[in-house]
Amino acid sequence: MLWNRILGYCLVLLWALHGNAQQEFIDQFEKRKYVTDSGSFYYAVFAPKELQPEKRYPLILSWHGMENQGVFPEDFMKNAASIVWGWVRPEVQDNYPCYVLAPHFTVMPDDAIVGGAHFMDIPAHLIDSLVGRGQVDPNRIYVTGHSMGGGFAWASPMRMSTRFAAMMPTSYLHFQEQQTEEAIAIYATIPLWPIHHNQDGNGPEDEIEFLNSTGLPFISTHYFDGEEKHLSETRKQNLIDAHHQYFYTEYNYPCGEKVNCHFAMDTAVVDPYIHQWLFQQYLIDPEALSMALQVKDNGLQITWQASVTTDSVEVWVQDGVESLWVRAGKTIAIGGEFMYYPESILDSANFTIRLLLYNQEGFVYGVQQQHPSDFPEVIADNPHSKSAAVLHPIPSRGTIKIAASDDIVQREWWYQLIDVNGKTIDAGQTIQQTIDISDIANGVYFLRAHRGYEQLFERIIVSQ
Repeated sequence: MLWNRILGYCLVLLWALHGNAQQEFIDQFEKRKYVTDSGSFYYAVFAPKELQPEKRYPLILSWHGMENQGVFPEDFMKNAASIVWGWVRPEVQDNYPCYVLAPHFTVMPDDAIVGGAHFMDIPAHLIDSLVGRGQVDPNRIYVTGHSMGGGFAWASPMRMSTRFAAMMPTSYLHFQEQQTEEAIAIYATIPLWPIHHNQDGNGPEDEIEFLNSTGLPFISTHYFDGEEKHLSETRKQNLIDAHHQYFYTEYNYPCGEKVNCHFAMDTAVVDPYIHQWLFQQYLIDPEALSMALQVKDNGLQITWQASVTTDSVEVWVQDGVESLWVRAGKTIAIGGEFMYYPESILDSANFTIRLLLYNQEGFVYGVQQQHPSDFPEVIADNPHSKSAAVLHPIPSRGTIKIAASDDIVQREWWYQLIDVNGKTIDAGQTIQQTIDISDIANGVYFLRAHRGYEQLFERIIVSQ
C-alpha cells in the first residue's frame, strides 16, 4: 500500500515537472495578433537567443492540430503542441538556432478564409516580413505540422510557391488536392520526411499507396506497409551525409490507447537524425547543376556544368541500392570533370553517381543523380573503333565540323547531339562533315557520331 502511494506521488511529481518544462518552452514564444479590416489572425513567434545582427537564421513554420483549435490565445500550445514548442528545446536551439512561426486558429478556417484572407496568405506575409528585415534566411524555411496541421504542411508549398527547403508533416490526413499530378510534381522538388505511427487511425494505410504513387525514392526508417525495416544508425547517417532527400518514418512503439498513437510528433521532435536532416536542407536550385557520364580509360568520366564555378562539387557513388554511399571526392566546380575507377568497368551499370553542389556557406543547393543506364549508350576507348577525327571550332558557333586527316573519301557521319541531362536534342547526317548548330542554345553538349566502324564521342561547348 505504501509503495503504491509513493509510486503515485512520483508520477504526480514527474507530470508536474513535465508540465513545468513544457510551460517554460511555451513562455519563450511571443504571442501576437495580425489585424486586418475583416478580422484578426493570432500567431506565436520564437526568436533565437543572442541574435547576431549579420546572421540570417532558418525558420520553421509549424501548423498545430485540432487540439489547439478554439482555445484562448493565452492557452495556445498547452494541448499536445510539441510540434510547435518542441523546436525551442535546448538540444535543438543549441545546435540549430532557428525562428519558429506558429499560426493559431481560434476558429476553424471557414472556406479557408481567416481575417479576410486565405489562411495561408498571412503566414506567408509574416515570413516575407522576417526575410525582408534580414532576420530569416530565405533559403532555409521549413514547414511541419501535426494532424490537421500535417495536412496544412502538405498544402503549404502549393499555396506559398517555392518558399520551402524541406517538409516534415506528422500524423496527417491528405486532402484530395494533395494527391494530384500537379501536387506530386511540386513535392518532387522539396526534400520530404513524412511521419506516422502505424496504429494511428489517421491514415498510414492510405499513405503507403500515396507514397508509392509519387515515384519518389522514399526510404523507410522503421516500418513500411506492415514490413519491419529498422534502418540502422550507420545507414541512416550515411544517407543523411550523402544528402538523401526522401525518408518515411512509421513508428511502432507501444502507445496504449489508440488515440495516443496519434502523437508521433512527440518522438520526432527529439530525434537528432531528423534535426540533422532538416537543418542541412537548403532551397534547391534545379538549374544550378547538370551532369553527364561516359566510359573512358577504363573508368567513369563524370562531367558537369555548375552555375557558380567557384563553389564546390562533391561526388558520391553507390554500388547498388542497399549499399552505403561512398564519398569519392570533392573539387572546385570550375574543373567540370571527375574520373571514378570502379574495380571493373563492366560493373559500372550497378553504380549510381550523385553530385552535390555546395555554396560558400557549406550548404547543398544543387543536386544531380544519375545511373549510367539512364544515359544513351556510351562509347569506351577502343583503338579498333575510336575515330581519329577531331571537332572544330571549339567552342563552336553556327556550325561544327568533324574532320579527319586521313579522310580521303570524305564520307558523311550519322550524329546525335545530347544535352547534359542525357536528352537527344538533334540527330541526323552531316552535310560535308558539318553540323548546323545555329539553333542550339549556348551550353555544354555531347556529340556522338559514327560511320562504318568509326565511332566518336566528344564534349562540345556551344557559344553563339
